[in-house]
Amino acid sequence: MSAARHTRFASPYSLLSEWAERADKQALHEVLLLGYTVDLPFLERFAIPAARGLGARTAVIGDAAQGLYDPVDVRMAGRDYLHGLARCRGAFHPKVVLLLGEHACRLAVGSGNPTLSGWGANDELWTVVETEDGASHPLLADLAHWLEKSPDVVGMARWTADHLRELAKLLCERHAHASACQGSGPRLVHNLHRSLLDQLPSGPVDEVRAYAPFIDPEARALRALVDRMSPGKVTLGLQPRWSSYDAETVQNALDGRAVRIRLLEETRMRHGKFIEWRTGERRHALTGSPNLTRAALCESTEGGATANSPYSPPTPCPCCRKKAPPPRSPT
Repeated sequence: MSAARHTRFASPYSLLSEWAERADKQALHEVLLLGYTVDLPFLERFAIPAARGLGARTAVIGDAAQGLYDPVDVRMAGRDYLHGLARCRGAFHPKVVLLLGEHACRLAVGSGNPTLSGWGANDELWTVVETEDGASHPLLADLAHWLEKSPDVVGMARWTADHLRELAKLLCERHAHASACQGSGPRLVHNLHRSLLDQLPSGPVDEVRAYAPFIDPEARALRALVDRMSPGKVTLGLQPRWSSYDAETVQNALDGRAVRIRLLEETRMRHGKFIEWRTGERRHALTGSPNLTRAALCESTEGGATANSPYSPPTPCPCCRKKAPPPRSPT
């Protein structure tokens, strides 16, 4: 069986805790943690011992310029887990947690870095997929494709690239031989070769709702988004003190449209990223790691701004294409 799950989840650490309590005592083979900022001492205190205790080979990969630690505080890297660094045009910004066992899998794609804030203090947004009994899910095929292609665009050590491609192969094999495959649910889009904005459908739509903690100073991404989707109305969420934005440029970007600014509570930092569009009664959403910035939405990792090309849904890696269901718009 296979199911997308959006409840019973506090942070990626919840996935490790739940695996430890499995009734079938299934061994955990692989754990992959990806983030922009990485706090290795935090992970070494909590996530790494939990993963190693379950028998998993563990890898942590983050942006080469964004480590939140002093090397003297790192004790286990290279010995108890693999630690890799990535560099690319802009920033290496994915937040992904993958747990792969003999017959089960857990995948979380979202907005939280592997830090105390990202896994605890902040209000983050995650999409979690779980599979059991040798089943697979289209999101796993999409992830395999991204893992396979990332080293072609993102700079990393050879062993890091080899490790990602090995995990891609394992996911491909599981998908190809799956006992069942859920045909609907979330899909993965990425910006290795094309901007995320280019992969969103063109309008007009009835409504766009959006929130991200960072809006670029000139609000170029927000303007490009509403120009592409031509919404009848826009709802924009902001935390007055904690969101990063320029009120004047946001107003100019939304000028001429029916706009509602929703001020969000500031009990804690809302670090989730969310773009939802509605046409009639149908709603779709893009979640994950992209802020409302030009670098995140309008450019690809390879380089170059948006080309305003038609929407093209994601395709799985070649060895999975036969098993994957027809692609759908990202939800």
